[in-house]
Amino acid sequence: MIPETLKKSIVEGRTFIITTHVNPDADGVGSCVAMSRLLQRMGKSFYIVNHAHLPPSFSFLENLAEIYTELPAGSEKADTWLVLDTSRPDRTGRIKASEGRKTVVIDHHADNPRYGDVCWVDGKASATVEMIFELYQAFDMVPDIEAATALYAGMLIDTGGFRFSNTSSKTLNTAAELLKCGVLPHELFRQVFLDKRAQRVKLEGLMYNSLEMHRDGRVCVMSITQDMLKIAGANESDLEGLSNNTLTIKDVQVGILFIENPNNVKVCFRSDGKPNVSEMAAIFDGGGHAAASGCTINEPLPMARKKIFDSIISGI
Repeated sequence: MIPETLKKSIVEGRTFIITTHVNPDADGVGSCVAMSRLLQRMGKSFYIVNHAHLPPSFSFLENLAEIYTELPAGSEKADTWLVLDTSRPDRTGRIKASEGRKTVVIDHHADNPRYGDVCWVDGKASATVEMIFELYQAFDMVPDIEAATALYAGMLIDTGGFRFSNTSSKTLNTAAELLKCGVLPHELFRQVFLDKRAQRVKLEGLMYNSLEMHRDGRVCVMSITQDMLKIAGANESDLEGLSNNTLTIKDVQVGILFIENPNNVKVCFRSDGKPNVSEMAAIFDGGGHAAASGCTINEPLPMARKKIFDSIISGI
């Protein structure tokens, strides 16, 4: 249920800064875009300011609204920060809420510590965009086509095309309502999942060649190294969603993808819905959802693999 204090904060606020987490995804940016359309219809002023832009494959979302990567002139007048789809305050990167302004948090990560002045956290929601749609309903509004597109794209990503265990009847009902707003599901599905760069497809092939099976086939492990990126001619934007591929093998309960960076290793955990991988990520100060989580280990790839194998895989 939406807190009354949250609705009051939106009604009383005059100028808003809307932001999401670093390495923004379709749920975070989709939430920002849809929220800005709601505020616009309420006669509010706003600025969407994110730490970085979306990967090129999701640039269509950024075409729906003006999005800054630095605080623009005029934003100093904002009285309210809206932090969306962000489980911790440090996850907004260099875009930090300043003192003297109310901070309103809307998020679907169950491990969110409720760090804002006003918080609405719903760990049962498939995505933060699902919550934003509920906010539209609370204000008796129907999303326009731009907002509906942003909301639907966010749900597509966070549910894996309505395949993951976080997909609920409420999720599907929300999707149905967005179709009534004019969303074309086949077009969005293609934009989100099928329009891949050739370099991305080459990278996927190299990733599959790294496949390892452990614990009697219950655990699938893959890796992406810096050399693989160079060979494929791929870049960071081509990494989006690759961790989901670790669950495509029969009987796999936990998928783990190691992504080697110059100074650390990102570890992505995926679950078929039974093991809670957020608990695994938390061992290394990471977090996320029961079925999709991640952490960063500040070690070379061999050492990061050893730590994960010793602390996690041996116990699955």
